[in-house]
Amino acid sequence: MFKNQFLFVVGLVFAVVISVFAITNADPVEINLMFTTFQASQALLVFLSAAVGAIIVVSLGLIRHLKLTGQLRTMRKENDKLRNQIKFLEEQRQTKAEQEKAVQEAAKAVLEPDPVPIMEEPTDTQG
Repeated sequence: MFKNQFLFVVGLVFAVVISVFAITNADPVEINLMFTTFQASQALLVFLSAAVGAIIVVSLGLIRHLKLTGQLRTMRKENDKLRNQIKFLEEQRQTKAEQEKAVQEAAKAVLEPDPVPIMEEPTDTQG
């Protein structure tokens, strides 16, 4: 936020400097374009030059912004794809761990059978 305010203030100061410069140099000047010649106020030329420069800067900034937005969109899609892949792999790992645990328990049950309870022989108390 501070950066935006700072840039706004710098822009205002620049606009005031350009305005003062243009007003102090308001004399008419002759302009030679390739096949024509005409006269215009030097102040008007300064304002037009500043406006064209601002339009060029804004255009270049907009192009850069659009390019970065496209890259961001592409990277977000790739990020979502990778997150889904991680989720799938974690689920596979969990399933595999559960299967291995079940196999180990089954192997343990086969190798170590339940002890058969030894029955005591009945004692003959009658005789």
